[in-house]
Amino acid sequence: MKKYFLIIMSALLAGMVWSGCQTDGSYISDKNLQKMLLGTWKLIPIVWDDTIPEKWTFSDGGALKIDKTASLTGKDSTWYNLTYSSGGGITKSYVTIAGFPANKDIYNGKWQVVHITNSVLVIINAQTSGGKSAGESEREFTKE
Repeated sequence: MKKYFLIIMSALLAGMVWSGCQTDGSYISDKNLQKMLLGTWKLIPIVWDDTIPEKWTFSDGGALKIDKTASLTGKDSTWYNLTYSSGGGITKSYVTIAGFPANKDIYNGKWQVVHITNSVLVIINAQTSGGKSAGESEREFTKE
C-alpha cells in the first residue's frame, strides 16, 4: 500500500512541477521569466483606432524603455525610461513596473503575466487611481 501511495504522490509532484513550467499564466521561474522578457515587444493595438505604435524593451538589470511614436515619420516620439522586476507566487508570475510619471501612474505596479512564449506576451494590471479601482488594463505584444 505504501508503494502505491509513493507512486501516486510522485506522479502528483511531477505534474505540479511540469505545470510550473507552462507559459499560460501559471508560475514561471523568475530566471526563465527574465530570459523570456528580454528584448523588444511591439504592442498589438486592441482598440481599432489606436494608431500610436508602442514598443517595450526589457533589458538586463531591470531597465525598461517604452517608446511611443505618434507619427509615421518617427519625429513625435515619446519614451519612458523605467524599471521592472519579475517574480511570482505559487500559481502566477508577475512583472512589476515603476517610474511612470504621475499622469501615467496607472501603469506603475504589478502586471500579471497571462501568457508568454518566445513570440507573444500578454499582461494584465488591475488599475487603481487615487486609491480607487480604475478597471483593468491589458497589453498584448509580439516580439520583434
